Amino acid sequence: MNVRTFTLINANGISYDMQTRQRFIVNPSGLGYEESTNYQNFGAHYTPLDDGLAQGVINASIVFVGASRSEIYNKFYEFAKFARCNPLTIQYTPIFDTFLRSCRIAKLEKSEITNGVLTVNVQLACITPWYKIKSDYNSGVAGGGKQYSLKDNGLYGYDYSYSYSDNISQSVTIDNDGFEESPCKFVIYGYAVNPTWNHYVNGELFATGKADITVAANHKLVIDTTTIPYTMRELDMANNLIRDCYQLSDFSTERFIRLQPGKNRISLSHSGSNIVTVAVDAQIEFAAV
Repeated sequence: MNVRTFTLINANGISYDMQTRQRFIVNPSGLGYEESTNYQNFGAHYTPLDDGLAQGVINASIVFVGASRSEIYNKFYEFAKFARCNPLTIQYTPIFDTFLRSCRIAKLEKSEITNGVLTVNVQLACITPWYKIKSDYNSGVAGGGKQYSLKDNGLYGYDYSYSYSDNISQSVTIDNDGFEESPCKFVIYGYAVNPTWNHYVNGELFATGKADITVAANHKLVIDTTTIPYTMRELDMANNLIRDCYQLSDFSTERFIRLQPGKNRISLSHSGSNIVTVAVDAQIEFAAV
């Protein structure tokens, strides 16, 4: 029998298992979605003016159990301290797949200990939709890419299972198996001169991008749509910022990549003679899981 599990991860990367004998989540709600579409009516007929999802809110109760009142209170204080390190990520495994969602605790209501139990009602204000992680990496050798998929390893962490993909040289592929447009980080590892990238969806050219820069060896250009605002930055291999490259990008191109439902392939070319390593880390988003 598969039991759904919840884990919270704070901004310091510390995991907090929410399904133990001493603390566990009960009565979660808000795991689906609500639309925020505005309509204009024409008599009894309505036309949507815009389409989108309302900000998600997850409500739940956390039950703390212990052998003594002091033990129960200590568990609560430990959680309260942990939860203040925002933003949080909730990791939810309903059956087999693991889904993530960025959030902040908007409300925490503490009761008194009753019959050896302390119940805390929490409200999580969601920053992102539900998503799962997929990655692809290509060192430049035809057919050499691997496609990765995030799996819960059962030890409150992640395993990246993979299979070889059908990548051609200097391209990466992600299958967006959801129904939502999804953000990603596209990474170009230097040495690369005036890199140009093409985004194909189900074999058709969807968008292009270009930057008039030279990415030095042991540096990388990261085109990131997982954050707001979108960024285009040159980093070293320790992720230290070298420079912001937004103003050096070609504004006549779309530049930033958001993955569409279906098969997404991003190919790279540049003015140098060397083969360039590329990678993509995608957040495949879902309205409900």
